Amino acid sequence: MRHVFDCPVCHENDWERGQTYRYTKDEDSAEKPFRSTEYVQLRRQVLFEVWFPDVDEVTLDSVMCRSCGFMTYSPRPTELEIDAKYRFLQGTEGNIGGQKSDPKLRALDQQRALRVFRTVCRHTQKEALDVLDFGGGDGKLLRPFFEQGHTCALIDYNVQPLEGVRKIGNSLDDVCGGETFDVIICSHVIEHLAEPGQTIGRLVERLRDGGVLYGEVPLGVWGGIGIKKDPVTHINFFTEHSFCALFENLRLKAIEHRQMVGVYNRRMDVVMLVARKGGEAEIVSGIKGVAETRRLLHPSVVMRVRRRWRLREFPTMGGVARRLHLSGTRVFAA
Repeated sequence: MRHVFDCPVCHENDWERGQTYRYTKDEDSAEKPFRSTEYVQLRRQVLFEVWFPDVDEVTLDSVMCRSCGFMTYSPRPTELEIDAKYRFLQGTEGNIGGQKSDPKLRALDQQRALRVFRTVCRHTQKEALDVLDFGGGDGKLLRPFFEQGHTCALIDYNVQPLEGVRKIGNSLDDVCGGETFDVIICSHVIEHLAEPGQTIGRLVERLRDGGVLYGEVPLGVWGGIGIKKDPVTHINFFTEHSFCALFENLRLKAIEHRQMVGVYNRRMDVVMLVARKGGEAEIVSGIKGVAETRRLLHPSVVMRVRRRWRLREFPTMGGVARRLHLSGTRVFAA
């Protein structure tokens, strides 16, 4: 784990410290940050068995880059530690990122795949595309592409790729030769990478001139970076402008980007970007990113209400009743 590191987006080393998070190996600790789903329990094992095997308590500090607004935490895992995490999960979750058995989750995956397909096709002219999904689980986002006759390849730790998808490696290090692609997809991947700038730079080398790279990440900053329960899954936390800055610093031209409501097991705020290889790229998002991150770290009441509305997080009668009951209990106890 690294206590000293440059910003992986803009390469500056000017960090502003935020919240402190503490995790204990004892599940009966006061906050019980990991007492949740099996998914979170496995991430607990990563934290204490893979990343910090010799300690009983871990402390992480959220930090914001004062130059571009990107956020992460310190100490920060290295590429070797991220690789160790996925190799551990590969042994316990063989179908990492695969198609879910729940029909509702499968429908959400199909909805996301169709949206990615339509977005990419707005910016491509070729009738036959060579498409690479980097970190795409079993290749579920590629289904609309191979159903339309496009050639599809996958880089991921998943061992059960869909029929019609050719797996070419677990990571970029496994890929030999000079194979290149018209389209590269990185959907809900970049937030997991130890060196996102370096990795995207290596992917750009695999992108043909005029080709497009589709990126999508969760909106990672909202009242903090959200690692109280799970500090293992995501290590990079973006806003729209800090995400754009990542690509601008690689001299890619952002041709479409926005914050929007997406789906990934549920409705959530996401940031998407389509960048083209070639052309002039402006570096304009850094300063805007800092202001945007500060605003999202401390959302106003109006911002909170709007977020609930767009995510359809409407209060239920049961929830209102519980809140009134708890409120009455506190008043009575006082």
